Amino acid sequence: MPNMIVSTLCRLTGLERGRVDTWVSDGDLFFDMQVKNGQTRHLTKMDALRILVFAEARAIGLSTSRARDAIHMLRGGFEGYGDLFVMLKVYSARYAGAGDFADIDPTGDANSVAFTGSLKRAGELHEIANDVRRPTTIVIALAPHVAMVEALWRAAGIDEAEG
Repeated sequence: MPNMIVSTLCRLTGLERGRVDTWVSDGDLFFDMQVKNGQTRHLTKMDALRILVFAEARAIGLSTSRARDAIHMLRGGFEGYGDLFVMLKVYSARYAGAGDFADIDPTGDANSVAFTGSLKRAGELHEIANDVRRPTTIVIALAPHVAMVEALWRAAGIDEAEG
């Protein structure tokens, strides 16, 4: 039975294999199952989803640490993620309110920022427009990535139960 491996994922998506290997060796990505050095890594659908979301976060200019913020909550079963959005909020000391930003530099330095990541449903995205303390929010829709993973599994002829 065929399995999805990193080289196949890269070939089918156009991701550079060397770049993905670097993310793996640098510890930027995490996987459902660990393998020993030199062993072939068989990807789950969640593994593939994390790689695709991480790649998008890097492609839009986020640092590797911010891209890790984008994928850290993508755990567990694959089902249901197509209805969700990864939301990364940028907290700036410039907008700090009393007691809300314990991890932010209290000097009010506009260059002092922190990110938090969360998963939201479409109906919950209204908080982006209504929170003036967080003027910058990055939203990554998971639906296109979930659809891509589903298509990759079909193209590779992988049984749904294996993903």
